[in-house]
Amino acid sequence: MIKIEDGVSFADRAETYYRKKPEIEKRIEEFRRLYRSLAEYCSHFFDRSSISSLSARFEGSNVDYKKLSTSDSNPESGIEDPELESHMKRESANGVSMSSNLIAKGRTSSFDRRISCVDRLSDLIEENWIHTNELVRRLENKREANKELRDSRVEKLVRENKMLQEEHSKLHILLLGWGGVGDSQSAECKHCLQDWVRGKEKKRHCPKRFPLYILPSLLTNSSLLDSALNTLSLSLSLSLCRKLEAEAEGHSHFNSDKIEKLPGQPQISFLHYAGYITVDSLKQRALFYYFAESEIDPASKPLVLWLNGGPGCSSVGVGAFSENGPFRPSGHVLVRNEYSWNKEANMLYLESPAGVGFSYSSDPSFYEGVDDKMTARDNLVFLQNWFAKFPQYKDRDLYITGESYAGHYVPQLAQLMVEFNKKGKFFNLKGIALGNPVLEFSTDFNSRAEFFWSHGLISDTTYKIFTRACNYSRYVSEYYSGSLSPICERVMSQVTKETSRFVDKYDVTLDVCLSSVLSQSKVLIPHQVGEQIDVCVEDETVNYLNRKDVQDALHARLTGVTKWAVCSSVLEYELLNLQIPTIAVVGSLIKSGVPVMIYSGDQDSVIPLTGSRSLVQRLASELGLKTSVPYRVWFEGKQVGGWTQVYGEMLSFATIRGASHEAPFSQPERSLVLFRAFLAGRPLPETFE
Repeated sequence: MIKIEDGVSFADRAETYYRKKPEIEKRIEEFRRLYRSLAEYCSHFFDRSSISSLSARFEGSNVDYKKLSTSDSNPESGIEDPELESHMKRESANGVSMSSNLIAKGRTSSFDRRISCVDRLSDLIEENWIHTNELVRRLENKREANKELRDSRVEKLVRENKMLQEEHSKLHILLLGWGGVGDSQSAECKHCLQDWVRGKEKKRHCPKRFPLYILPSLLTNSSLLDSALNTLSLSLSLSLCRKLEAEAEGHSHFNSDKIEKLPGQPQISFLHYAGYITVDSLKQRALFYYFAESEIDPASKPLVLWLNGGPGCSSVGVGAFSENGPFRPSGHVLVRNEYSWNKEANMLYLESPAGVGFSYSSDPSFYEGVDDKMTARDNLVFLQNWFAKFPQYKDRDLYITGESYAGHYVPQLAQLMVEFNKKGKFFNLKGIALGNPVLEFSTDFNSRAEFFWSHGLISDTTYKIFTRACNYSRYVSEYYSGSLSPICERVMSQVTKETSRFVDKYDVTLDVCLSSVLSQSKVLIPHQVGEQIDVCVEDETVNYLNRKDVQDALHARLTGVTKWAVCSSVLEYELLNLQIPTIAVVGSLIKSGVPVMIYSGDQDSVIPLTGSRSLVQRLASELGLKTSVPYRVWFEGKQVGGWTQVYGEMLSFATIRGASHEAPFSQPERSLVLFRAFLAGRPLPETFE
């Protein structure tokens, strides 16, 4: 029997129960066997075959009859022994009277025995019932004891956890609530606290704005001090784990896009990647990208998307390998760009839309009638899918930059991001920068006449007819609609004659380089003797990117075309989109809290600075933005880099002195100074450096 004293506690009782459980089950089984045996024994006295066997035994006629009579233990009785059957028949008549007497006596005897069996059986059943109830009761007691023990422990853990949470919350307010401590400052905070404990110089490791006033109270409470140190250590460890986890997850996806080494590439300290991102559900369109991580500390630098214009020109060929990327081709090798923008940011270059550069559509009908909205949607999907491949950049500060027709691409893409973020923030958009952008067709294009005239490229007479008889926006509109009027045809013929085919409209100061690809409008490119600028560099780019070994290293392929080109020959862009202004979209972005910078190379006659400056001033007036930095010069080193004006904290304008339509190509150092100021959110330098 199990005694309640066997366990001195609930836990001991539970252990005792589980230890003696087999013994209990064994006893119950013994009760059941005894019960069945008694039942069989009692029923035996009511069986006529048993009574017959008794009478036969009393008569002494057949000693073996009982063994051979029908019973549960002898299934072959009474049917397999002929001699026995014959003997039974012979003795039947002689034994009738004796059998009757025996039966009568047997009934009396069996009745007494039945009463005795029933009494005994009742006692056993009652005893079994008592034991069973006792076992059930003890089992229930043990279950209740275990539950009570478990509940008490859980309650204790909940209380302890709540206390720890409250303590951690207090520490968070004390240690992190004075302005925010990033991951890099957590270690500094820990060193600061440790120095106080060791009696060293109090402020040596303390980060800026560290709440030194809490240190004395921490020192008087060793438990709180230990918790503070542990909290900071845990914060630092968790941060490191998250970083390593993100990097591991990211590398597992994008290692296939990692560039091991480009042909002719010099030694570098950063990683770069190239590949394709699918942008449609049918997997028919894929956009090609080139991504160069920052030279220094890429984990802390922002992500910048660069888009070239055209429409239909390559951001990889023009932007990455001719303007602000890390390399420029020179013969069979690459040379480092000393003023690459990946010194300040992680640079992502996208060939968009499909049909540009290495980007493609397996359905050629897509190339017919591509417009701004289609391009913006594909660019948005590209970024979503690119972040899936590079998850560690998803929450990074994101900037979108570009030039020329990117004045359409960038604002419309940013607008989609703002709308998308209303459903749940996905894009950490921090600003856009537009170089010599097409923002309003009539203002931008009609300012060309004044630029030509002020730079001496056309006569006074031609200037008058170019502004009165047929301005440039009218000419372009008629030309693309297929309804060019005779007057506009005559005016443009005269303008083209005076400006000369041998002056590049994208940079009026340089001499020509025949067959250059900077001619996004099919004009020749100048070359200025004495300048340390290879204006034929894009010719080098075309040759380089058409090499099979280069395409293999970039994980690129030609689809639907036989040769890579700076500007697409298969894309039929809806050029009437050119006449749809995007300056209003820029205004809506500013209202949504997205800072905007517009800059102009002052030697560009295609989208002159005068038109861009007028649009910025008008937009600032419409938005009610006050001038925060009056129009003034800014400096690059000890030279004037250009002029700038800032409106509030959301809109700024700047010129880059001596720069062309592709400012980072012609003035790389000044462009880098401007880019650095844009990312930092500060005005351009107003003094010598």
